[in-house]
Amino acid sequence: MGAEPWYYFVAYQSNIQQALDALREREFRAGRYNPVVPLLEFPISGDYSGPGARHVSIEAAIEASDADGTRSILDMTRIGTAPRITAL
Repeated sequence: MGAEPWYYFVAYQSNIQQALDALREREFRAGRYNPVVPLLEFPISGDYSGPGARHVSIEAAIEASDADGTRSILDMTRIGTAPRITAL
């Protein structure tokens, strides 16, 4: 199993789920996810805007990434308060 390092900064919002949703949308629109960009340069610099989204939705991007995942924040769907395992 491999992993790709990533981190993001967003403006504070009291609703953390809304902050995550906004971040996911920002990265999707920028196209900073696999398979559009197979391997992101780490760390992502502020001057790299990305190639733009190449899928109609985040869900379509996740589907296209297959078992590799998007290697980005798009793979994270929610904020939890306790560990939870979900079936794929």
